[in-house]
Amino acid sequence: MAGELSGKMALVTGASSGIGCATALAMAAAGARTAHSGHSEDRLWAVADIIGTDALVFPADLAEKGGPEDVVAQALATFGRIDILVANAGLYVTGDVASGDPADWDRMSAVSVQAVFGMLRAVLPGRIARRTGDIMVTSSISGHQVFREEPVYSATKHAAHTKRCEG
Repeated sequence: MAGELSGKMALVTGASSGIGCATALAMAAAGARTAHSGHSEDRLWAVADIIGTDALVFPADLAEKGGPEDVVAQALATFGRIDILVANAGLYVTGDVASGDPADWDRMSAVSVQAVFGMLRAVLPGRIARRTGDIMVTSSISGHQVFREEPVYSATKHAAHTKRCEG
């Protein structure tokens, strides 16, 4: 895998832990220059320290209006282009609708749905102009079936579930 992504510029959201962290590390190991976004600046820097000098850190709250666009703008200002976007940031809130907190749902939806589409909208002009690039959106088994314990989470994963597109 080393060198497969040499010369590529990758932006990974939710890179401070879990799948996002593992993805950022794997992309860097494959030769990509990586930019990481997430809510925890300390954890983002810990990931960047593992990768080394080529890693960039863009702490952000993607639930904030304009957050996704700001992260993409920072990455573009530094890289000049984004070859790979991994829209991985998300929140997990369990509980049924009867006892759930709508404020928690709003925040989860802002990160897990609106931020994904904000990131996509921000990177698509460059991807379309260059006629190349990769966009990956992480989801969950909950994007394929609804679990009784997490109906609102499942709804956000259904909303962000995308299909592979070419062109």
